Amino acid sequence: MKYIKEFNQIILERYLSGDKLKGKVYHAAFEPINKLNSNPMWFALEKIHSDKGWFTNIIDNGNDEAYQYEGKVTGKVGDLDNDDVIEVLNSVGIDPYDWSTDMVSNPNAKEVLQNKGTKALMKAGYAGIIYYDYDPRDFQADLQAIIVFNPLKSIKGWKLIKQYPE
Repeated sequence: MKYIKEFNQIILERYLSGDKLKGKVYHAAFEPINKLNSNPMWFALEKIHSDKGWFTNIIDNGNDEAYQYEGKVTGKVGDLDNDDVIEVLNSVGIDPYDWSTDMVSNPNAKEVLQNKGTKALMKAGYAGIIYYDYDPRDFQADLQAIIVFNPLKSIKGWKLIKQYPE
């Protein structure tokens, strides 16, 4: 188990510098998002995951439109395997992997914000958490993604980068 955690940490260093996220994040949507709001949003950490995954899936599922956005997360970002994040969740009686399972089950904004674990993470100052989600290119695999609790406050440089049809 020790080596798995060390391997996960090496992978995370691609995305995190301390508690700050390196690089941009990507969101695919069924409709235009001209203005962010305070509802939680899920993002890909790598453009290819959004391009070949969520954006493509929207089109492949027969939708007439698809939109892809990018932005930069500001604020404190944690990882579900990080001891500090685990401690925050455990302090309110939440198993980190149960919290993660709740987040990948596509809860609505109200459900995310009412979740005891989410409340504790936000109170601890986290703008978002990196966790394992399904890989939209292969539903039998996982990849790291991020949920941002309040995009209005924590996403800067929001812009449309691709749309279908063009």
